[in-house]
Amino acid sequence: IEKTKVLLVAVQKEITNSYLETFHQAGLEVNTLENTSCALTRTLKGQLQQLTFEEAIAILDIEFDCTEISIVVGGVPQFSRTLSIGAYHLVAALSRAMYLPPSRSMTTLQDITLPLDWQNTTSPAISALLRVLDNLTDDIISSIDSFLRQEPELRLLQLLLSGAGCVLNQLDDYLSIRLNLPIKFIDPVRNVGLITTEDIPLQRRVRMGAVVGLCLK
Repeated sequence: IEKTKVLLVAVQKEITNSYLETFHQAGLEVNTLENTSCALTRTLKGQLQQLTFEEAIAILDIEFDCTEISIVVGGVPQFSRTLSIGAYHLVAALSRAMYLPPSRSMTTLQDITLPLDWQNTTSPAISALLRVLDNLTDDIISSIDSFLRQEPELRLLQLLLSGAGCVLNQLDDYLSIRLNLPIKFIDPVRNVGLITTEDIPLQRRVRMGAVVGLCLK
């Protein structure tokens, strides 16, 4: 019997309508709407297609107001979950601990380096930041465990990082220790062989993954 696997992507209407209305007010015509995990998967297509169907890779996109985790098997997203903690929550925790006014700028995160011996930190600001990261990491672990319980034959090889929250220094090392997984930043410029007229720092490139994936569509 010939069988076909179909990937169904669904989004709540109120979410898509809010995007459409925003672009309409800006005088822009919408060509494509797509969720982050599908766009990032397209950016990583060449790398992901080298995996067998027993090997999985997790993709973590830390955006401004939320984080999306997806697990890809054989180049196709098999699992996706939106977590309620994003880069803004990290900035807000830092601002409160440092008695600074609320800010939406990621500059604060760029100046912070996570200590790898965080259990012994004495900095109130770092402690506040780590509390938010701990909650995010717990959600990541719960999401991965939930998926692997349904697919016990799969091996999770590594986790790939993307998004605005990746400007936090040594975030990859922190997550590698907490998750016991190899961590790597997504570099869309290198992945798809983009030719650029300027040298784009990795901190900026790591935020471009979803955008490049949409362009490739």
